[in-house]
Amino acid sequence: MATPTSYGEIVVVDPADGTERILTAHGDMALPGVALYPPVEHRFTVPDGTVVQGWVVRDPVAARPGPLLLDIHGGPHTAWNGIADGARLYQQVLAARGWTVLLVNPRGSDGYGERFYSQVVGGWGRADAGDLLYAVDELVRDGAADPGRLAVAGYSYGGYQTCFITGRDRRFAAAVASAAISDLVSWTRTSDIGPMTAEQELGGAPETAPDQYAASNPMSHVSAVRTPTLLLHGAEDIRCPADQARQWFDALRAQHVPTRLVLYPGESHTFIFEGRPSHRMDWNLRIVDWLERYAASPAQP
Repeated sequence: MATPTSYGEIVVVDPADGTERILTAHGDMALPGVALYPPVEHRFTVPDGTVVQGWVVRDPVAARPGPLLLDIHGGPHTAWNGIADGARLYQQVLAARGWTVLLVNPRGSDGYGERFYSQVVGGWGRADAGDLLYAVDELVRDGAADPGRLAVAGYSYGGYQTCFITGRDRRFAAAVASAAISDLVSWTRTSDIGPMTAEQELGGAPETAPDQYAASNPMSHVSAVRTPTLLLHGAEDIRCPADQARQWFDALRAQHVPTRLVLYPGESHTFIFEGRPSHRMDWNLRIVDWLERYAASPAQP
């Protein structure tokens, strides 16, 4: 069982009354004296009246306003769930350094009913980015986040959304796109789920819905990107092939936007959960380093 303050322990649950008996103490053994910052639930009522659930990970005594990371989940039909994330250890490291980490379940996230789930179908990027940005705006208005020190990151669909947003919004001082999709047209032809996703999520093949693809495609607005962007990708990823990262990297370099591409040899789409420990550690450390370099201080370009 994972909880907001533990990455997971073995627990016996009594089926008669639901009481729990914890058998292990892996967290205390691995991190003696370390207390995790638990995600605190927030609900955001966006302009059209939709209520969007989210969580904030931060040190409650950290200075306000401070740097903020908008961390975007994959899917799009998955969801953050308010527990400590054993893969994304950078969230806790950033919180310990005074950051606020914002986790939002925008339209399309699972667990909120069929209508909420399906609102992103046919509108990738366009239907859900507003929910994410509104949550950022609310934390800025509340004084928790410094508008000059905002960053955005995401994995898989979250990486896609990171590319989509930075091509259409320049508020972010730093971005990290992991296992990203940068070009929907080429992705539908190269991903192991490309043709199926095109039919179920994107309105058909690129040649049958060109306007819809153009509206949702990060590559349509890559020339507008000015956000320093780190790209992290498993070299053997067949869900979001590594050429997606290469395309975005090459485009940003041509525009003299600060960027770096890191490929992890032998790693698949899920390497942050089950890849080599050295690669998983390196992935977390690079994210912290990039965000601290470009967004931790308002004096940075």
